[in-house]
Amino acid sequence: MSGSALAVNWADEHVPAILQGWYPGAEGRRAMAEILFGDRCPEGKLPVTFYHSSEELPDFADYHMKGRTYRYMEQEALYPFGYGLSYTDFTYENVCSDSAVLSKEGITLGATVKNTGKVAGGETVQVYVKICGDGTPGSGILPNVQLKGICKLHLAPGEAKEAVIHLPAEAFGL
Repeated sequence: MSGSALAVNWADEHVPAILQGWYPGAEGRRAMAEILFGDRCPEGKLPVTFYHSSEELPDFADYHMKGRTYRYMEQEALYPFGYGLSYTDFTYENVCSDSAVLSKEGITLGATVKNTGKVAGGETVQVYVKICGDGTPGSGILPNVQLKGICKLHLAPGEAKEAVIHLPAEAFGL
């Protein structure tokens, strides 16, 4: 349990899974025990990036975004923003959009998500957007990707549901 990303390289190499509890509150210990004993299925996604080491990060006194967070990292993360494990498996099919062209109202994306595992679980469907620059000198550093939408689905084993996420036109700007 902690309040930020930690150095977990040893655990990554020697244990099959890591349960990060953050600041779990009064019922947090009970919730963590239920996950550890298999009474609940873990379904959280990381809200931060876990780096391989602090040497990958820019100097602490450098406040530029280059090299920081999942949006501006130049190397592969140990555990990236949005990563998470579960006791079950999910597949995505029929990924689609309501339009091939972005309009001023935005765009609606959809997918069929199916629980292909043996236990009930929750899946957080995540939509990331990559903004492409025009290559103009001085246009600045553009983020790799940005999380712009989520949809939470709870599925029984074998169950499938539609995930629908609307992104307004503003989701495609900086």
